[in-house]
Amino acid sequence: MAMLHYVDDRPIVLTENGAWEQGGEPLHPKVALLFSAQVVPTGPAEFEIRIGHQRQRVEVRDAAFFVRSISLQRDGGGSLLELKGQLSDGREEVLDPATFEQREDGVFYVRLVRNGFKTRCRLSSSQYHELALECEPTEMDGYQIEIGGKGWRIDEPMGPPNIPIV
Repeated sequence: MAMLHYVDDRPIVLTENGAWEQGGEPLHPKVALLFSAQVVPTGPAEFEIRIGHQRQRVEVRDAAFFVRSISLQRDGGGSLLELKGQLSDGREEVLDPATFEQREDGVFYVRLVRNGFKTRCRLSSSQYHELALECEPTEMDGYQIEIGGKGWRIDEPMGPPNIPIV
């Protein structure tokens, strides 16, 4: 009897731009969507995919989560109240401006709470530029965005991929 079950021992990789690969080859788009919805942080820089009782380690090259789209929520006067993001794991949630981070080369992140960690979530350059249009310079040679009546720095330095919630 033929076996249809095939186990591939090549590592599963989530690239810097959010593409899923195995052995340098892109995964089928439906598999990539499934994996995006099931990726979980498990340690300071470790991730795995959890589907039912199955677990598989994932090599994450930058961030395990990506903002697919943002929406700027404003009050009647046009002031920015909050940012909502449609995320790579299929969730939509309010993005916490207290967790903004920026890499030295300008790549922009916000942190999400997942599996007991605050983990990196990468914004695209177009999303970053959309937010940059809302920014004002600070007195300390930086930039901030006003959300909900409070100024939030957008040029905070990078921390580790996952920060445990205590």
